[in-house]
Amino acid sequence: MSRILVVDDEVVISMQLEERLSSMGYNVVGRASSGREAVDKAKKLNPDLILMDIVMPGDVDGIEASRIVKQDLDIPVIFLTAFADDENIMNAKTTEPFGYIVKPFQEREVKAAIEVALYNKHVGTQLRRSELKYRTILDRANDPIMIFEASDLDVIETNKKAQEFFGISYDRFIGMDVFRLLPEQEIKNFNKLIKKLMKSKKPVLENFFVVGDNGEAVPVEVSACTANLEDEVVIIAILRDITKRELADWEKKILVELKRSIEKAKRLSGIIPICAACKKIRDKDGKWVQLEVFIRDNSEADFSHGICPDCKTSYYSSY
Repeated sequence: MSRILVVDDEVVISMQLEERLSSMGYNVVGRASSGREAVDKAKKLNPDLILMDIVMPGDVDGIEASRIVKQDLDIPVIFLTAFADDENIMNAKTTEPFGYIVKPFQEREVKAAIEVALYNKHVGTQLRRSELKYRTILDRANDPIMIFEASDLDVIETNKKAQEFFGISYDRFIGMDVFRLLPEQEIKNFNKLIKKLMKSKKPVLENFFVVGDNGEAVPVEVSACTANLEDEVVIIAILRDITKRELADWEKKILVELKRSIEKAKRLSGIIPICAACKKIRDKDGKWVQLEVFIRDNSEADFSHGICPDCKTSYYSSY
């Protein structure tokens, strides 16, 4: 049963309204006769809805009381008034009420206004929860995330990681042309990515350079997809800084090249001057050295000495 607070400085009208509301199945949790009393009772009773007269005595009228209740308690208010002039309506609109009923009112009119207000409150609560969940997911992500319109490529949403990565505040980010985040030489490639996304409608993974918070180009891996937001197509892009990965690949290449250089430096090649009689070799300094000494000094090979079967037979048969 919905709980309602009735606020009206005319006691008779307030009692009649309470009786009608009870007959409609609502629970009137309290009545107030001034704006200040309405605020105090709203804080104490926390009703689902307040029926508030606009013109009331005291320093706090219905409009000001509604503004305080909305700001501090987020309780929906339906205005009741016998004055339907433009000035009152315009003043009441500034508090964004959930309804506006002119006295004298019919029971059906009151019930319809209450049901619509309660439904809108429920929808608003669900939307806020959904938005909070969506914002929590965005801001807890480890990578920068941006959402921008596919038509004009203006940014419509970012998370905290994106703001930190680019060094741009949320307010400045929203509405920014995404091309401002790219080095000039990457714009053509990024346009190709957009066309590819719009054509295939499937997620795309590409590597790009973007301008980081220090103004320098940073390599990133961009995972992007399209989505429908109301009547517009938007692009959701997740960026991953691959600077360390690029450095790792560079280091591996350097190590491979260094290894090849070392191996090449230790490999014997070209014409080597060797004595036809004693088999000594002339080194780069012009000295004649034993074959095994030359090979050992100019390669990674070494020798162990022994006697082959042929030499054993020819020279050492007596042993």
